[in-house]
Amino acid sequence: KFDLLPLPEQRRIAAILDTLDEAIRRTEQVIEKLKQMKQGLLHDLLTRGIDDNGELRPPPDEAPHLYKDSPLGRIPRGWETSSVGGLGSVFTGNTPSTSVPRFYAGTELFVSPGDIGEERWVRHTAKNLSEAGLKVGRTLPPLAVMVTCIGILGRVGQSQVRCATNQQINSIVPNSRVQPAFLYHAASLLRPQLERAAGLQVIPIINKSTFSELLLPVPSPLEQEAIGSRCDTVDNAIHAEKTELDKLRTLKHGLMDDLLTGRVRVSIPAEEQHP
Repeated sequence: KFDLLPLPEQRRIAAILDTLDEAIRRTEQVIEKLKQMKQGLLHDLLTRGIDDNGELRPPPDEAPHLYKDSPLGRIPRGWETSSVGGLGSVFTGNTPSTSVPRFYAGTELFVSPGDIGEERWVRHTAKNLSEAGLKVGRTLPPLAVMVTCIGILGRVGQSQVRCATNQQINSIVPNSRVQPAFLYHAASLLRPQLERAAGLQVIPIINKSTFSELLLPVPSPLEQEAIGSRCDTVDNAIHAEKTELDKLRTLKHGLMDDLLTGRVRVSIPAEEQHP
């Protein structure tokens, strides 16, 4: 049972909530468009790169003289290819014993595949470690690139602080050959290679050795920085829209609780005060 508000008040409450629903819908559409734009931009940047004028190079079929053959297909002249292991130190995570509660009594990030989503930065994790747990695990420095290699392959994340991961994740601590932002975005190219390497296993698994042998393109440091910056711009726009979406959903939830219980009453203009 619930209290039935007068019809004019029902209409006004419905109009308020409909307005919020429309704002939520529009924000969701913006996020989806930005995601689609990012995928197209990422593909172009990681296969064509940016020339000296700050523009995307023409595609290989339009300007074949700007490209060369490589194990990854046609790549711009001046680019190299490298194994993952050639771009940094590779680590496979592990899980501190869950039978020791003190390992998990802290605030240090402990990353599992479920904590890696569509955004670059892993800011929160379902489980956290203590200092003692972090020492038992394999500590990663800030900006290490984390890639899921068991089960769902090829999810990529990066942390702004030190962290540890479980054994389902292989991580790359970048060396001087590669910019951390570029490495994060370029790692999205690894998923097809991971899936081919895993074959038809019931539970796909890629070990550290196989992961280290996967290939990535390597532009010049300046081009890496430019590519990473452009991708980050889109990522930041997506993050801003998601933050706005969370605010709208929280606002709607609060208003529904207030308005539909009569805790907060809405004012009705005189012309609307009729059945």
